[in-house]
Amino acid sequence: MAQMSNGAMARVESILVPMEFTTASHAHECGYDDRHSLETGMARLTILDEHGEEHHYCLNCARAFLREGLEQVQVLLEAAKRLADI
Repeated sequence: MAQMSNGAMARVESILVPMEFTTASHAHECGYDDRHSLETGMARLTILDEHGEEHHYCLNCARAFLREGLEQVQVLLEAAKRLADI
């Protein structure tokens, strides 16, 4: 945890939205690309939005989201390291 100026430890909040891999209980389209079909029993990425609604994405789109998010986090980590070294 990060230490605050008064010596107390700050509570670390996650910047990630709740998500997990789930299994489609019925056939439907990917929430990002309606050309991608999710069939019953297929693995999918389920993301919970700020309103508590679930959104489901095929594995191809999920990999793209996760890869892009990882790249963004890596850039931020590198910037934090540079700033801490100043």
